[in-house]
Amino acid sequence: MTVAVQYGLDGIKQQLILNGFDVVTYGENNCPIDALVYASSISIEQIQHYANLTSAKTSAHGIFLVNAQNKTADEIIQILIRRSYSPVF
Repeated sequence: MTVAVQYGLDGIKQQLILNGFDVVTYGENNCPIDALVYASSISIEQIQHYANLTSAKTSAHGIFLVNAQNKTADEIIQILIRRSYSPVF
């Protein structure tokens, strides 16, 4: 899974790398991403740009957005693994 991380979330970025995720800095590349971890406002135009890249290269499931505010790196990792903010059961 390729995860873009917003600038300034360096601790989360490092933990994702240590846990085997492919990580890029949001806004600094032009490659398809599966998820975006952010803490402050993000541009809908940039998300649409990444969504277009993703849908052209993969199965078009879209980009999973994860708000990092008030979450630990471990919580974010679990959210990404489940692709859900909370357990189903």
